[in-house]
Amino acid sequence: QWRWLWLAGGSAALILATVAAHILLIGVLGMYWLLILREQRQQLTAASIPPNWRRTTRWAATRLLPFLLPVIGVGLLLMAYNMLRFGHLLDTGYHFDAGEGFTAAWPSGLWGLLGSPYRGLFWHTPLFAATLVTFPLFGQRHRLEAFIIALLSVVLIGLYGKWWMWWGGFAWGPRFLVPLAPLWVLPLAECMNPGIHQRNLRVRVGQVIIALTALLSFAVQLLSVLVNYVNYEIRLRDIFPTDWNDPLLFGPPAQQLNDWPYSPVLGQLYLLRENFVANSDLAWLWPNGTMRWSVLATGLILSMGLALLLVHCLRPSAEAAPARKFNYTTLSALALPLVLVGVWISAVRDNPRYGVAGEGYRAILNEICTHRNPMSGRDTMVTIAPYSYQIPMNWLPTVCRSGLPIYGYAQNAMEHVESAQALNQVLQSAERIWFVTDSLAPN
Repeated sequence: QWRWLWLAGGSAALILATVAAHILLIGVLGMYWLLILREQRQQLTAASIPPNWRRTTRWAATRLLPFLLPVIGVGLLLMAYNMLRFGHLLDTGYHFDAGEGFTAAWPSGLWGLLGSPYRGLFWHTPLFAATLVTFPLFGQRHRLEAFIIALLSVVLIGLYGKWWMWWGGFAWGPRFLVPLAPLWVLPLAECMNPGIHQRNLRVRVGQVIIALTALLSFAVQLLSVLVNYVNYEIRLRDIFPTDWNDPLLFGPPAQQLNDWPYSPVLGQLYLLRENFVANSDLAWLWPNGTMRWSVLATGLILSMGLALLLVHCLRPSAEAAPARKFNYTTLSALALPLVLVGVWISAVRDNPRYGVAGEGYRAILNEICTHRNPMSGRDTMVTIAPYSYQIPMNWLPTVCRSGLPIYGYAQNAMEHVESAQALNQVLQSAERIWFVTDSLAPN
């Protein structure tokens, strides 16, 4: 159907807009589509139906365009942006000359993404160990899909296993492998379908493994959101000393298997035991001990509402029309989380992490917007990155109604040509520059 083709094309375009390197994944999915066409042609041949090549080509082209047009459109927009921002159609802002790029040793990167205590996929999502067990069963019934999932996995893991910072900086788990998550869940359904292989011993063993690893994965994910993993990430940098001033030397800690006691998964337990409140990363409990009962109560009530909607959706009903039931459930499921987001935004306005009204950085913003000349439109603000950048990004648009350009100045900004060009342009075009050095002493 056309709408699904447009949706698939739009989703592929979103993948490309998010990460340009994911064009490789789009290519694999395109190959999947071509293999489906090949299977259909083979079925026609087996049924002694002569294929009409002209009609087949026209049919394929009309279905290929809805997929390709969004991808091509987004690709052209990205190249136009690259040209305006970095001076080259294919320059995406990474400093390949300085060492950023696909320069890592593959053994180190592959081990780090899959098995290391620091970023290993199976450490952070044990459920995917069950995927390896159920994948052969899945491949028996869905050979083509199993091949595509395996190929997508090889491409993505191989790509980021070679990336210079394969661990993804300060992150929870192997964030570069997130696109594989829905694909690796599919083979699990092969063992969970009660109508298939009911007496197969391998299926029963697979079901037990899925149940155990699912519970373990739930516990790991719960740990990841209870306390702020960044606190332990910083602590790891003291245990495994590194050069804070040079990102290229900011290597991954806890890489060896015998470093398992330092895994971030266990680190969350250390933070919980040490001081749960001070390390809290919950929306309703801030590290300074402030409780936001409105967020907690709203979250609990809406969670109960979503659970009731799920029961309503799964319960068979001969009276309700399927389309109407689907729309009611879908709209309600979308609306309830939005209510929670609204309540949370209302509460987070008072979070000191985003500045205190009338104090510090927010007082500076008020002063700038009071004294700037809105008629000239040539005032510019420069803030030191990465210190307190969240304060001007969140509050500046509401304080300066007419808008004020803002630039980030990193301590090593002048080492990169495009940064120097942007800042030189500011010096030439701005009538007055507001330079804010919050959290960092001048000079």
